[in-house]
Amino acid sequence: MTTPTIKIQTRQYFTCPNCENAHQFFIDHLVKRCMEEMRPQPFGPWYCHQCGTTIKGIVKGESSVEFTQCEVRDDAPKHCYVLLRHDPGNDASPLYAIVRTSHTPSELTTGDGLSYYYDEHTCPTNWVGQVTTLVWEGNADPHGAFEYVHAMTDAQVLEFLKKEHDLTSFDQAEEQGVLDHVLADAFHPYITSPPSRE
Repeated sequence: MTTPTIKIQTRQYFTCPNCENAHQFFIDHLVKRCMEEMRPQPFGPWYCHQCGTTIKGIVKGESSVEFTQCEVRDDAPKHCYVLLRHDPGNDASPLYAIVRTSHTPSELTTGDGLSYYYDEHTCPTNWVGQVTTLVWEGNADPHGAFEYVHAMTDAQVLEFLKKEHDLTSFDQAEEQGVLDHVLADAFHPYITSPPSRE
């Protein structure tokens, strides 16, 4: 009988200095680069998902972080769901993704910047939680594979959840295993039907 090897992995992060919520800002990669390059590593702006505090700073060593900016914004990002579409063309049905993220109220009201952000600026690997890499047409950095369609705030989805599904919370929807179906229903008006194949 073999004896298992036990490994301990330590993550380096800080929490929001304003509200100390559970949002973890991981800095492992910056600490590693700081030690390898023997120079401080700047970061930010990063945003707290709870209170919207804008955080910029410098990682100076294994246990040394200095904040250079830490302020609550008037237009702080709020939790939301964003509907994205990949249209493969050739009369094939589009593929939709509903992403849990945060954007500012003005971005959500006007849509300003969201099309550019999702259509061109960010790689889908950045917002797909457990996927290690997305490859599209042989490209492992496929900016533009998805396009922005629509976004809804947590409050809007919760209102839909209560009105259309008689549920009282996101937790209840998750416990019943129906959150994915509820989100699909909420975004249904923005999801186009596949083209006819006559």
